[in-house]
Amino acid sequence: MTVIDKILNEWSFRCSDGIVDINDPVKASILKEILEEIDSKQELIDLISTSELSPDQINNLKRYVSKKTTQSDTNVNLEKILVQKGLKRTAPLIIYLANSFDVEDKLLDYLNKNAKISLEDQGNLIDLFSNSGLSREFITKLIQTTSNQLGAGELALVTLIPNAKKKPGKSGQGDIQIGDETLELKGKGAAISDWGSKKPIKDAFKEVYGIEDENELNKISNLDNWLTKLENDLQGEDKEKAEKVINKLYPNFNIDLSNLRKSIAQNYADQYFKNSGITYMLVIDEKTGNYKRYSKENFKNELGDSIGLSFTKDIAPRIYLQSKVDEGAKVDFEDGVATNIEISTKPIKGEQLITVDGVRTTNNYKVYYSLESNPDAENIKASQDALKYDSDKIDVNQLKELVNKTLKNKIGKVDYIGFLESKGSLNNLLLKVVKDIYNVPDENIISIEKIEYDYIDNAVDWEQFQKESKTIQDAIIKYLEKTAKEPGPYKIRKSGEVQSAIIQRLHSKYDLGLNPNEPNRALPPIFNVIIDCLNNNKTLLIIDDNIHTGIDFSKIFKSINQLIEKMKEESLVPSSEESNAIAQIQNIIRNPKFETSTFLQDKYKELKQIENQFREREFIINKQYSRSTDNMFGYVLYRLKDSDLTS
Repeated sequence: MTVIDKILNEWSFRCSDGIVDINDPVKASILKEILEEIDSKQELIDLISTSELSPDQINNLKRYVSKKTTQSDTNVNLEKILVQKGLKRTAPLIIYLANSFDVEDKLLDYLNKNAKISLEDQGNLIDLFSNSGLSREFITKLIQTTSNQLGAGELALVTLIPNAKKKPGKSGQGDIQIGDETLELKGKGAAISDWGSKKPIKDAFKEVYGIEDENELNKISNLDNWLTKLENDLQGEDKEKAEKVINKLYPNFNIDLSNLRKSIAQNYADQYFKNSGITYMLVIDEKTGNYKRYSKENFKNELGDSIGLSFTKDIAPRIYLQSKVDEGAKVDFEDGVATNIEISTKPIKGEQLITVDGVRTTNNYKVYYSLESNPDAENIKASQDALKYDSDKIDVNQLKELVNKTLKNKIGKVDYIGFLESKGSLNNLLLKVVKDIYNVPDENIISIEKIEYDYIDNAVDWEQFQKESKTIQDAIIKYLEKTAKEPGPYKIRKSGEVQSAIIQRLHSKYDLGLNPNEPNRALPPIFNVIIDCLNNNKTLLIIDDNIHTGIDFSKIFKSINQLIEKMKEESLVPSSEESNAIAQIQNIIRNPKFETSTFLQDKYKELKQIENQFREREFIINKQYSRSTDNMFGYVLYRLKDSDLTS
């Protein structure tokens, strides 16, 4: 085995997933440890010239090796400063990043100057450090980089704030010391409690509600369905059951049932501040660098407002910085008719909808939205209807400014736009705006039409139907009989006209070419777009006017996931040579002479190479198709809440 093989094998062994990548800062720091064990510079040159690395990886490694083998004073001095900041274990990672961006000299100069940096109550970390002489690209990368000791943003704060140090002790006890104050930094999806599971949720509903069916328990515990059910039941006949479940899940909390999510989060916040001993909390959006600083009371008060809450993991909330853009949408009415629509990113009075950087996750895909109802306003539903059906009263430039501010920083590029068929005119206006913002060519604009069924029975997911209760089955049959009284072809009516319980049991009303009841239907254009996005890392944005329960997007993304699984299944079928090799390997291993037979061991190595080719292809395909949630998204202008329907 050559020195190159030894290095690569050792590097792969030390990487948690067994995959080497010089462009990954954490893995690069592991490589540094290995390289420092080698005395010969020629061995490193051999490593670069003979390894199967990409051009970018080779260039990075050349630059890295050159700087490491010369043992530059800059790197040595940087390491000394970082060690003093409590970053002994992560210093190699930071120095590697500085070398990669060619800013190590500037970083050392900046740290030696001991510049005065103060954190305001809110701001942007990239802007805060922009006067350091360091590139914004390096600062952004440092903010987004994590280690096993510090999370996103914390590494940047400790490194770039002169009097900041990593506080010794385990994570969660206040990670950063700045002067006399201790702070904790939380990025998107961070917990303010110990991580848990969903088992207590299922156990509580099983005991209190008497639910035995595992499928129903799984549906209730999925995402935050359980919390939505509790909120709804607190207003209805099952109030007592809901209260019992809450008491079982949170026995030591003092819960305000009128504001359930916020109250749960506030109880967790009390515990967190008490146990961690921190002075204040910094909540950051690591993608944009935006942050806000909170004392304990401010943090508690802002939960659910400027601090977004998500209960999709378990009974404890995850938090994120909820960015608001002043101000929203205002609709003027005269005798019940909309006469003017104003969309503004500047303060306006009397707006029925406020502007948010909103996002909902359905089937692991993100659906972004820009507006939601103002709880202090009236005529909310009428205003939302005006946006949908009277979009000719919307100033397209105002709408473009809103979408630019709330969507462009979330999705950098869009290659395809799929727009859902809708009775309202807002979809077409949104299409024009999004197309202009992302410069999407006309040929990449794809209409996603509603399916027309010759037989309405084909709209039903019959496999799911068999699993349903008698009540649901009867309701579906009644819906089919009522619909079939009219002449075909048939379309599934909009969700508001049919109980969502029925809609959920039907196939998607939009045609993605994946309805198993109609295998001979011609594939729609969107089908090929999805294939292109999966195979060539293209980005698809599906737009609609609004989102309520999210059923339509849920079914669309469910169909995409089904397509991905089908493609993976077809791609992962081993060739006859690979199948034979895998089978023969097992036979050889079971052979009692395997340990002593040179012939069998050589044959094993030969067959193992063939199997490894298949495993490598398997890994690449799984990785390729796992990216779908990173390049397929939904976007709607506004989110429709249940409370909006009665306002």
